[in-house]
Amino acid sequence: MSHGIQNLIDRTRFLAGLSKARGLNDRQLLAQFADGDESAFTALVDRYGGLVMGVCRRVLQHTQDSEDAFQATFMVLARKAGKIAWKDSVANWLHGVAYRISCQVRREKARFRTDDLTSHEPAINPADPAWSELKPMLEIGRAHV
Repeated sequence: MSHGIQNLIDRTRFLAGLSKARGLNDRQLLAQFADGDESAFTALVDRYGGLVMGVCRRVLQHTQDSEDAFQATFMVLARKAGKIAWKDSVANWLHGVAYRISCQVRREKARFRTDDLTSHEPAINPADPAWSELKPMLEIGRAHV
C-alpha cells in the first residue's frame, strides 16, 4: 500500500475516533486516553481549548506565555488522566489549573524582570555630571506638586 493511502486511512480512523469521542463525557474520555486512545485526549483539547486559552490570555496578556501555559495545562491533564477519580466534567479543574499555571508564569516573569533590573548598575548615578544638571529641575518640579 502506498504511503499516501496509508496516511489517508490513518487520518480517517483518527477522525472517526474523534467523532465517536465527542459523544462521551470527560471522565469517559480520560479513561479512554489512559488506555491509549489519543483521539479521546484530542476531543478534550477540542472541547476545552478555548476555555483554557481564555484563562491564560486574561492572566498573562502575552501570546507566547499564554501558549506555554495552555500547553502546560493540558500536559498536567495528560499526566493525571489515569490517576484521578474524575467527575463527568473537567471544566472547573482545567480552569483552576490554567489559572494557577498562568499565575506562576506571571510571577516567574516578574521575578526575572526584577532580578534583571537588580543585576545592573542603578539608573541614576549621583557622580554623573548629567545628574547634577537634572537634580535641580526635579526638585523644582517636586516643589510645585
